[in-house]
Amino acid sequence: MPSSSDHSLWEREQAFLTKERERVPELFVRPDLANDEVNKRVGILSTPTGMPKGCVKSSPLDFIVEEMRSDGMLSTADLSGACKPLMDGVGTVYADLVKVGISTIDAAGRLATALKLDRKHIGYAGIKDAVALTAQTISFRQTTVDAVKALSIPNLVLTRVGEGKGAVAIGGLKGNRFTLFIRTDGAPDEARMTELVEAVKANGVPNYYGAQRFGTPRYLSHMYGMHVMRGEYEQAVKAVFAAPSAFEIPYFAQRRKRIAEAWGDWKAVRALVTDLPYALRHETQMLAELERGSADMYTKALAAVSQQTDMWVRAYASFLTNLILSEAEISGDTLPDTIPLLLSQREADRAFYKTLTDAHGTGQFQSHLRQSGFDKFVNIGANPSIPSRIKPTMHGFRCVPEGVAISFDLPKGAYATTVLMFLFDVAQGTPEWVTTTEVDTKKLLGTGSVEEAKARLGEFIRQAAKTEADAGE
Repeated sequence: MPSSSDHSLWEREQAFLTKERERVPELFVRPDLANDEVNKRVGILSTPTGMPKGCVKSSPLDFIVEEMRSDGMLSTADLSGACKPLMDGVGTVYADLVKVGISTIDAAGRLATALKLDRKHIGYAGIKDAVALTAQTISFRQTTVDAVKALSIPNLVLTRVGEGKGAVAIGGLKGNRFTLFIRTDGAPDEARMTELVEAVKANGVPNYYGAQRFGTPRYLSHMYGMHVMRGEYEQAVKAVFAAPSAFEIPYFAQRRKRIAEAWGDWKAVRALVTDLPYALRHETQMLAELERGSADMYTKALAAVSQQTDMWVRAYASFLTNLILSEAEISGDTLPDTIPLLLSQREADRAFYKTLTDAHGTGQFQSHLRQSGFDKFVNIGANPSIPSRIKPTMHGFRCVPEGVAISFDLPKGAYATTVLMFLFDVAQGTPEWVTTTEVDTKKLLGTGSVEEAKARLGEFIRQAAKTEADAGE
């Protein structure tokens, strides 16, 4: 897990990349690929056509995610005004974590290092996007309110710090509120937007796992997970380091090609990852095990990034779910209201995916997870399931010359980008027609403001946009 020093790694890497961008600017041009190609890569084979062109995440402020706790309380990204502490009681410190430019996992790593805590003493309900402004409840054991209030850590702010009982657990949320600004190619057609929004409200959308589940910008996480599920640990590690992706900018793609050519010469591989200590931070962690050269070094390399390995396995399971949902959309078949997930203790749930796991050679995944010891950190649920369709709770939208502001709630585990597929033809990257005018989407919709968040996190908002334009997962 990257420590609080990962921000200094990012700064060192950006200094290097700035020089490289000046030296070979042509290698930093993101491939111009259709959104449909990304969807197919992650198992989404059926999406609507004829949608208005749109772009999301040209700025992290265009994508605001606020967690809804199980009790209905909203963690807010609006930092203006006084905030009442989250809890009353003793034993556990609670706070709202407002962050930008890092994932929840990385934020928890920085907090653990700063507080000198074991990671197990930091709790959160779900993992929020890096390239977004997000707010969620987080809990700390084995520390004090004063220690948490005294923290000053890049990319994040802690608000509503208080003390209570218990702890935040994975899955302990009701859902998320999304407040988004979609930049459009020309002024949006309000009548058309009304028609599309009403259709989504009435019919819902397939509960696809969004592309970010599969690791931006390469969209290969499910392939790493497939190798793990087959017991192919060297192939999994090598794919993380070196598998090609048409979605990655040429500079990084070329670096990975050189890593593939040097594979097995760990000194040469070390030289190729050293300049990119942030984008290739997971690879760097795994490389330490490869350099030790034990007989089970590939298994140990994956265990060294256990949270990532867990996410890769889950990405593969999500890929199969997307294929099932796509098949139903294409054939017109009606699925049950809820469908099981692959990572289940119930044989009947796993049998739901048998045709696909047989075709992929992953049917014995439980045995492989046990033999490798990965079952210690890859959780197999008792009876996991998801709705086959989701209906967002819409809070409204507003058209302005630059695009469309929209806000809606989704249940936990559902993806805003999936809803957007049925409202826009979402561009990959940042097209030339995208405006750069800053928009306070919450203010536009009358739900608050992000001005204070921008004032306190502005440097990191700019950095997040810059990082998204370049690099890795």
